[in-house]
Amino acid sequence: MKLSTPRYTLCLFFQLAFILCDLIFNCVSLFPKSRDGLLVLFIFQDLFLVLSITTMLMTFFSTYLFQAGLVEVLVRKFRAACSVCAAYVAASVALHAVWLLEKWSDPEAVSTPMLIFLFTFQRCC
Repeated sequence: MKLSTPRYTLCLFFQLAFILCDLIFNCVSLFPKSRDGLLVLFIFQDLFLVLSITTMLMTFFSTYLFQAGLVEVLVRKFRAACSVCAAYVAASVALHAVWLLEKWSDPEAVSTPMLIFLFTFQRCC
């Protein structure tokens, strides 16, 4: 499929770049050297998630359907995609919060079942 507008190609490139950065930070966060490094990784990962969603919304807002006032059609068409994005962001933020709370006080602590559940859910989401 050929993208007819260079603007959409640029948006797609940025979305893929942000998702790739999120994936890289997901992999690197498994082996942190320090608590501060883990915090910085999580901040950057959440930042790239927000930037990816912002790029997706900018793509929606620039469509003819949105500009013509047919927001209902866009919402109906992309409800599942937006729900998955929202669930992934919520799972990521919850995982980061629980992980930092547990590892900040005792870096050598064993993972709790809640952390393991959030970790699995965030990775599968």
